[in-house]
Amino acid sequence: MTNYQKLTNRPLMPTDAGVGEKIAARLRTLLQDRQRGPVLVLATMWQQFWNVLTVRPSPGQSDSHGQARELLAGSVVPVAETFKANELGELIQPGADLRLRHAADHAEAGRIAQYLAGAPELEARYRIARAATKAIIDVAMDARRLGHPVALPRALLNLAVLGYLDDCTWDGLDENWLNQTLADAVLDGKGVGGMLTRIQPRPGQEAAHGGQPCYRLADYLEQLGRAERVAVCPPPSLWAAFTAVTVDPVLLRRLGVQAGSRLRLQEAIRLYLKAAELGDPDALTGIAGVLDGTGETIGAERLYQLALDGGAVSAAVALAQRHERAGNLDDAKVFYLRAAARGDGESLLCAADLCRNAGDLSGAEALCRQAVDRRVEGGLLALAGIRDRLGDDAAYEGLLEQGADVGEALALQFLVHRRVMREDLAGAESLCRTYTARGSSEAWMVWAGLRERCDDFMGAAAHYRQAAKTGMPDAVIALARMYAEIGDVDEASDLYRQAVDLGSSKAWRPLARLMRDAGDMAGVEEICREAAYRGQPHLLFWLAGLREGSGDDAGADELRLLAADHGDMDALHDLAEVRIEAGDPAGAMAMYRRAVDLGGRGAGFGWARLLTATGDRETAQQLIRFGLTGDGRIATGLDLGPFNHLLPN
Repeated sequence: MTNYQKLTNRPLMPTDAGVGEKIAARLRTLLQDRQRGPVLVLATMWQQFWNVLTVRPSPGQSDSHGQARELLAGSVVPVAETFKANELGELIQPGADLRLRHAADHAEAGRIAQYLAGAPELEARYRIARAATKAIIDVAMDARRLGHPVALPRALLNLAVLGYLDDCTWDGLDENWLNQTLADAVLDGKGVGGMLTRIQPRPGQEAAHGGQPCYRLADYLEQLGRAERVAVCPPPSLWAAFTAVTVDPVLLRRLGVQAGSRLRLQEAIRLYLKAAELGDPDALTGIAGVLDGTGETIGAERLYQLALDGGAVSAAVALAQRHERAGNLDDAKVFYLRAAARGDGESLLCAADLCRNAGDLSGAEALCRQAVDRRVEGGLLALAGIRDRLGDDAAYEGLLEQGADVGEALALQFLVHRRVMREDLAGAESLCRTYTARGSSEAWMVWAGLRERCDDFMGAAAHYRQAAKTGMPDAVIALARMYAEIGDVDEASDLYRQAVDLGSSKAWRPLARLMRDAGDMAGVEEICREAAYRGQPHLLFWLAGLREGSGDDAGADELRLLAADHGDMDALHDLAEVRIEAGDPAGAMAMYRRAVDLGGRGAGFGWARLLTATGDRETAQQLIRFGLTGDGRIATGLDLGPFNHLLPN
């Protein structure tokens, strides 16, 4: 009998990444246990979550989703965003599932999966909802895109929605408006479920969120909110509701980062203070970081030290980085080692880098060996690099082999490169053969690259296809590039589309360029607009450059504004520069303001420079020191609550 267990609420991506990794590890163990099979684990996942879980970290970065990535490797069955005409034809053949045939007949632009998921009905209900109902959904959309977990407490919705209702709507509501609004939002429509779903607590979970009801936003509306509200800065009521209702200090800190990135510094501080009240020492590091960014270095230093005294590893890392930026490398090393002593293995590699750069290879080697003993990601490569600099080829190669054995892609690449440099192609391919037999998807990619070097198109293509079978979009992109180079535009286009459906953000631009080179500018624009809607607005920015190059400055400006609406920070900075050159500082400041609302805190410095250039130095200093109020005005001060005494007078 096949075992069946339904997993819900994104088990691989809970608020605590460590819990998700434990679940992934247990699922891997379950699937590998032949005595318990057959077992099927079936789930659907949006592209942005797949991307987060499957991307390999860069050398030196922490690997937060290693177990999830191994669990998902080779398991993806991509569902296309749209279906082509010939594919639609297959759906409506005699004997086809009646639901598929109905969807093929009625879905707009071939969007079959969305139609079957009830997307059109959900979107229509959202568009025509009463003002109060739409406001509740907007709250849920904003909360989710800012990182709140799936379960949205009723109290959060109740407190936050006040900032989403205008006076006219508010005055027209009766005393029972919230119950009526939530009932309207959870109402099932045409069998597709409600815009919100009441979450039924399991036995023993009734006390969660203070025993109050929680709601889950429909997946499709969540994606719609991420696309359409990406450039919207939430009103003060949402930040206040987060502070009032949230009792998870880790979540409070993450929300504090979101507020701070939008220069809502007081809102960020309130969130951090609440986390600190709940006993989280890392929250003080967050407050110190806010002060650091405003130039209040003395207060920041004091708070970092308080956080460090309270056991915050993050404070040790932050202090190490501050000293490193200031050139105080000995002090930086001391703080990295303090962080390492408290369990932060990556700090060992940072300290090793300082030693290596100072010429202390023996000290660097000792630290790297500690990192290897702790199984820190990148430790083997770092140690191999030290042995290479010391001229120990045998140890260097042995360490690379250990790295390749544990799945470090760069280690295998370096091993293969050494054999290629020795003109030992047979040895290089033998290595690839060994690691593909062990299930390494990266080995297929490296092997394909070797075949390309030998001008073996068919061999390279075959190996890229093997890598693609494991769910690697980079392999599909490489295959598409090869077909584009030999002029097979149709095959290349189809492959780039496959990479897009696998969640690759890197496939959009070569696909657009392929269509541009084919002279299909209408197709280019369609691709760029679709990419923007699916979270890649930089394609519109690129298209704006084409428009500008053809002399259509107005069209370029329009596209940059559209890119900005979809969340492209570069477009806003470019628009600001255009307005500065045109002698329109007010227009440029408006663009910087939009960039800040989008989460680009650095745009505040451009805004402040313009204020100074126009003679308003005092306001510029207020912007840098205090940020913005919740409703977007330049603030005049910050309240650190119990830590106000740490600020200079």
